[in-house]
Formats: sequence, C-alpha cells, structure tokens
Amino acid sequence: MGNAKGDLLIVILLLIALGIAWVMTGGPRNTIAHQSGLFSAPWPLGNNGNAYKVPLVPLGTGDTSSSDTSDTSNAPTPTNTKTSIFDSFFGYRPGVGRATDPSVSPYAEFVRLDRGNATSQDAKNEYVTIRISGSPKNNLILTGWTLQSSTNSIKVVIGPAAQTPSLGNINTDASISVNSGATVHVTTGRSPNGASFRINQCTGYFEQFQDFSPALPQDCPRPRDEMYLFPEKTAGNAECEAFINTLRQCTLTVTEIPGKIGNNCQDFVLNNLSYNGCVIKHRNDADFYKNEWRVFLGRDQELWSNSHDRVLLLDENGKLVASVSY
Repeated sequence: MGNAKGDLLIVILLLIALGIAWVMTGGPRNTIAHQSGLFSAPWPLGNNGNAYKVPLVPLGTGDTSSSDTSDTSNAPTPTNTKTSIFDSFFGYRPGVGRATDPSVSPYAEFVRLDRGNATSQDAKNEYVTIRISGSPKNNLILTGWTLQSSTNSIKVVIGPAAQTPSLGNINTDASISVNSGATVHVTTGRSPNGASFRINQCTGYFEQFQDFSPALPQDCPRPRDEMYLFPEKTAGNAECEAFINTLRQCTLTVTEIPGKIGNNCQDFVLNNLSYNGCVIKHRNDADFYKNEWRVFLGRDQELWSNSHDRVLLLDENGKLVASVSY
C-alpha cells in the first residue's frame, strides 16, 4: 500500500512539472498551436487563409456596393490571441485569433452606436441606433457609411432619405446630414411607407395605419389648436368646436362626420387634420423638423444575431466610427 501511494505522488509531481514546463515555453500562445498539421483551422481558413474578408451586399436604400472579390491569398494572418469567452462570439476563430479592427475614424468622438432592438427575430422590428453627441465642426453625412456584423460577416450601406416624406407623391431622397443631438434608428426591414425619412411635426400620422419600430412620436399639432388657425372655417361654430374637441392628435378622421357641423368645418377636418394638411400649414415653422431619422435597409431577413454579436459602424473610408457588443 505504501509503495502505491509513493508511486501516485511521483506521478502527480511529474504532471505538475510538465505543466510548469508547458507554460514557461509559451503554453496556449506557442506558435505550434497555429501551424499547419494537426492544429490547422478546420474551416474555411486553410494555411495562411483569412476568415475576415467581408462581402459587400447591395442592400438597403441607396446601396450600390458589390461583392469584394480581391485576392487575399497573401493577406497577413491576425495574431491577436483569445482574451475572454466573449471573443468566441465577437470575431475570434481558432488558429487565427481575433479580427483586427479598422483604424479609428475622425468622427469616432462624436458618435455612439446603441444595440436598440438588435436581438429581434423579425427584420421589420430589428434596429440599431446611431446617436450624435459633442460638437462636430461640420454636419456628419451618414449616407455611404456601413454597418457590419461580426458574426455573419455581412456589410450593409446606409442610403439616402427624404427630408420631408410625401404621401401620394414620389419622395425626393438626399444624403442624411446630421449634427449634435441627432438620433438615427436604422431598421433592418422595409419601410412601412416605402421611404427612409426625417421625423417632423406631422409624421405621427403615419403610425395610424402602419406600424413602425420604434413607434413614431405622436406629437402632431392638436386638432383644437389647429382650429384656431382657420377661423374662416370654424369660428363661431359651437357644433364644430365640440366635434373637434373629440379628435385625437395624429389621427385622420375616417368615421362619419356629423352634418350638423357644417360644410366649412367638414372641409377643415378632412383637409387640414391630415398629414399633408399638417405639412402644408407647418413646414415653415422653426420647430417643424425634429433631430431624428428613420432609415430602412430593405432586408426581408434579420441581420444581427439574436444572442451575441458585435456591430461595427464604419465611415465612408472604412474606418471604425463606433461599435456595440451584446
């Protein structure tokens, strides 16, 4: 029995010594673990391969990019090593290490990227949010910037948007120009009204018949306040005033309008308490435009991982503006 215990102690000491020697010679960082042969990466890396060439996918409004087909056979292999369990989700690949971030954009100090509702399984509800802070010297032009997922290696380009969205007419798109305090929700799916656009006093009307994610602000001018802007149609009409006081903000009246309110009041309700009527009356107001945009990438399938992802925001030169991990 005594000899058995002695033999076991010798084996334990020998294992400890081997472990110390392994760590002193490099341990998991030893380059032998990254050479060809038994430790080669099992998928599609190969010797001197590169798992991080990302195809440009022509998606969203104004995306005219094409797939990246440049030769990467001689591209250097990243040598960064795994630092935590989360690297398994945010770009780490066995035998290669973590993908190297692009160089930092000069806009990085002014921009934050929030996860928004990135974990949604429905493209129409999935979005991330870009926020502008600080005091950039000039407006930032977001059109042409890129969002990239670290898990599925897809890039999508942010397209243009309508400064003032139109109902019943073709929208005129322009580059998205933002300044300090701006909020830009970038939704993966298609726009419910067919456009990317800037929020204004009247866009709350869109929410009555369509569902936006996140929901549009319901801060249209109040019907009662609008009534006083059209005295020629409503003044001195008690029945008209009583009816208008029952109407909600940002709501087009689709129910029967009582005849007792008179023709002028009916005309006011139908033509002025609507999105187009609101725009005509208020588009020159100093506070008509809000510092918020809704951008839609036009995808039918979700873009960001439901559990773990790292989303990168790149400027027009491919430099890193911001990122968010979850």
